[in-house]
Amino acid sequence: MIIITKKENIIYEEIKNLKPEFIDGIPEKIIKMRVDISEHDYHEILNDLQSKNLIIRENGKIKPQKVKDEIKVVENKREVKIEELNQLEKEAIKIIKELA
Repeated sequence: MIIITKKENIIYEEIKNLKPEFIDGIPEKIIKMRVDISEHDYHEILNDLQSKNLIIRENGKIKPQKVKDEIKVVENKREVKIEELNQLEKEAIKIIKELA
């Protein structure tokens, strides 16, 4: 499961919606113009989406990645961390049960 914030989801959905219009990738400036978010937050969100393998950034253009995992949207980064810890805890319990 991939866990993202509401703001990340807004930008990710915008990228997916624009994909058919821009076969070679969506210029970053176009996405920035379509969302109401600060420049700093915008670049931070793009970096987060890329680190979660949801997008690829090359030469100022963005392409969405094919995602097989479920995407869960939460309110903010704090909740992302909590969900990630819960996920790790569940995986650890599963491993412990398998070893027992």
